[in-house]
Amino acid sequence: MNKNTLAYDDDFLYEILKNRDQRFDGRFFFGVTSTGIYCRPICPARQPKRENCVFFASAAEAENAGFRPCKRCRPEAAPNNAGKSDPASISLRLPCRKPYAWMDLLDFLAPRAIEGMEEVKNGVYRRVVSLNSKNATSIGWTAISYSEKDCALNAEVSLSLAPVLELVTDRLKRMFDVDTRPEDVAAVLGDMTEVCPGLRIPGCFDGFEMGVRAILGQQVTVKTAHTFVTRIVETLGGKVETSFPELYRVFPSPRVFLEADGDALGRMGVIRSRQRALRAFAEFASSGGLEPKADIESQIDDMKKLPGIGAWTAQYVAMRALNWPDAFPHTDYAVKSAMGNIPPDDILKIAERWRPWRAYATMYLWREHGKN
Repeated sequence: MNKNTLAYDDDFLYEILKNRDQRFDGRFFFGVTSTGIYCRPICPARQPKRENCVFFASAAEAENAGFRPCKRCRPEAAPNNAGKSDPASISLRLPCRKPYAWMDLLDFLAPRAIEGMEEVKNGVYRRVVSLNSKNATSIGWTAISYSEKDCALNAEVSLSLAPVLELVTDRLKRMFDVDTRPEDVAAVLGDMTEVCPGLRIPGCFDGFEMGVRAILGQQVTVKTAHTFVTRIVETLGGKVETSFPELYRVFPSPRVFLEADGDALGRMGVIRSRQRALRAFAEFASSGGLEPKADIESQIDDMKKLPGIGAWTAQYVAMRALNWPDAFPHTDYAVKSAMGNIPPDDILKIAERWRPWRAYATMYLWREHGKN
């Protein structure tokens, strides 16, 4: 226990967790040395032995000591785990490991932010959220910033999303890659990481949304793809009200794509081959194709069987929507350029030494290309 931050001794705190006293929820956390997991004192899991417990004043302290959050009690969502804010929102703190290249992550997201649905401003990322759970849809907003002092993301979530708070928390953690251990990546990628320690994979909040972005981004610039996505959201995305006037649209669901007028996408300038790809991908997503699977390579192959989905698109979706750290879009223009335009087979051979972190190598190659 950190004696400077907790007022009670370890034996007293152990008695509290034995009783699962609700009054102490969020006031301290305990790590279990035999499992490497940390919990809230109200955790419903089987209680550990006293000799296996260490105590912390915050989730951030537990994370920095190398413990992982419990998936049953969700310590990052505990009360008092972040400062008080807007009364119409819920505050979450999502600890991550140093270093964390927050501004580089925002630099990637900013030019891709969809007008009306996303915003990157003054170091904060905001977006509209729509989630289905138990045959009900919850719509609201979330705003995420970064605290350099304790290396944690501070997330504000609208109260309208309280019924799906656990889902929101999981998706934010994946989108901002908070569970990565930068030291593991650096140990494999070596000098590549020194130009920007702690570079993260920009994930996504919704896998179908990211797949649509990837399809529309085939063989075009980021700006052109952004234009098409913005048109689709403006035309097919539902209109909502949030606390932010800049956020008023939700991304259309797979069902909306499948039920849209036959030429709706064509009127937005989407060519027929991409229209077919978007509809096929909507069916793929509706049938559970984007759900996490143990055999990720098989999942990538399934995507490549869809019309208009090639290796680049499948690897890009695996990287950003499926959070696959070894995804590698080796045919990507910027990747090839950063590697000196050598043949694709040679790129793959070189990239073997980057496994299992080829997606992170991709981020560094993209960053290098963007700086040239």
